Amino acid sequence: SKSSGGIGVVGWAKNGKAARVDGVLIDNCTVEHTDGQGIWFHLKDAGASDDDDGAVDGKFRNTTIRITGTTIVDTGRNAIFLRSALDASIDHNRVRFASARTHGNAIVVVGSKGTIIRDNEVSHTGEHQGGGENGAFDADDGAIGTIIEYNWSHDNAGGLANIVNDPRKGTHNSGTIVRYNLSENDKARVFGLGGAVENSLIYNNTIFVGRGESPHLLGAGRFGSHVPGDPDGIAFLNNVVYSQGSPNFSINATRVAFDSNCYLGKHPGGGAPDKNKEVGKYAFEKGLMPVTEWKEIVNYRVPTSSACAKPGIGLSENGDRDILGTTLSDRTRTDSGAIASDPQ
Repeated sequence: SKSSGGIGVVGWAKNGKAARVDGVLIDNCTVEHTDGQGIWFHLKDAGASDDDDGAVDGKFRNTTIRITGTTIVDTGRNAIFLRSALDASIDHNRVRFASARTHGNAIVVVGSKGTIIRDNEVSHTGEHQGGGENGAFDADDGAIGTIIEYNWSHDNAGGLANIVNDPRKGTHNSGTIVRYNLSENDKARVFGLGGAVENSLIYNNTIFVGRGESPHLLGAGRFGSHVPGDPDGIAFLNNVVYSQGSPNFSINATRVAFDSNCYLGKHPGGGAPDKNKEVGKYAFEKGLMPVTEWKEIVNYRVPTSSACAKPGIGLSENGDRDILGTTLSDRTRTDSGAIASDPQ
């Protein structure tokens, strides 16, 4: 069941009225060594099974929810499973070894609108599970307008972010933004899109692929090989990829745009078109990557002499700051990667 584990927020329908929760703050908690979820939400309507809680009915019944400053270590399934929420915030948490016994993503948003996931560190998700999802973050069935920003993802079996929608459920998944994140040595993929997801924007991320690693930088296709419905509308912009390994692209989707990405080190396979890409040699000081703590992320600032220091495509909505907190005041000049090359 996806409704058991460490901290559960549960509501039951009563007298014909649907369940909902409002005003939940989970702050500076620690959840360790649970075989279920770390933190989970469950609204149970009359006659529903344990896992059928109306999470994807499009009503976004849970409001004013924030999960912050919390450490979650060694969960059998997902670390955080958020359902049916409106404008929730998941920020400044640390998650390690999620989905240690059953495959799944660490922080999952289902049937929710306007969720912001920022300033989290997530690592080693699904490390012992091999295949499956096993990513740091997941905008799943029925997620609308999810923003995944300023996070540090490393050593996750299934990558930094998965954006997924099972067409058989009749749900709508659109408008996910993934920006100003750092991915280091994530495994099977860095960004994965599966099924009927629409209008996904992936920009200004920095990706490090170490020796011996061969992830899909962007993998997109059907939800399972046999379920019709491909992703539609993907923009991959202003990202910086430094590779000592063998990354690649695997894309089966419609309306896909690449622009102003920069590739340092080994160039990825897969032939993704990019109108204004930059290709360069090693640009960072050797021996400093991967990093071991937040304060070392500054090591990924692109030197002004690098090809990646060239301004990327301008974005009217750029998030206002980079992963280090540097204000991005000039929206006509967008640097590449998760860190501004020169503080503005």
